[in-house]
Amino acid sequence: GCSTIEHMFESLLEAPPASEDMLTKKQYRRSEWITAAEAAIRYPDSPEDEYFDAVEALGYDKWTLGHLDEVDYDNLSPHMQLRYVGFVDRYGDFAQSLKSMVIAKAAGPTPATKEERQDDFADCELAMATRMDAAEAGRRIQVDRDLASRLAKSRDAMAAGQMTYEQAKALSDSTRHLDAPTAQDVEARVHRSAWKQSLKNFRKSLNRA
Repeated sequence: GCSTIEHMFESLLEAPPASEDMLTKKQYRRSEWITAAEAAIRYPDSPEDEYFDAVEALGYDKWTLGHLDEVDYDNLSPHMQLRYVGFVDRYGDFAQSLKSMVIAKAAGPTPATKEERQDDFADCELAMATRMDAAEAGRRIQVDRDLASRLAKSRDAMAAGQMTYEQAKALSDSTRHLDAPTAQDVEARVHRSAWKQSLKNFRKSLNRA
């Protein structure tokens, strides 16, 4: 199933054995499969594949979108189409990091006093500018204020395509009752594996952190 394939690809990140003589027959057959699968994913087969390969090498940047739009995904080979989907998915994380930064700047810092909170209409203003209702906008502002301050490394991870907004939100929600140093300690522990985890598995990491 998917979990087995995911585990196989994760093993690509581990240090290889000193020699193939150390592998059992079963392990050796598995290593051959991984090598073939890795090659299929990483190497282009056509001019369009090569073009996307070059676009992907640009990384996650606001200038990349124009080049990404030029990719003729209909003419990508099947494995490159999957890479395209993965890249667009992570580019979405980069876009969310920009959105988070602008929302935090527009909303301003968290009001410190009761009077300031009564005069804080950032949730209503964001709701008017988007398709959120005021309650949803208020929750979004809470998360983005966190990502602009004590959890800034998570926004950096989003910008690098290494963390989703949903993961960052889960981190913010679960550490809101903690002081900044403790929250940042939790953040550092869950960052190690966030890039390869589903939201469900990320939540499990949060519970263990």
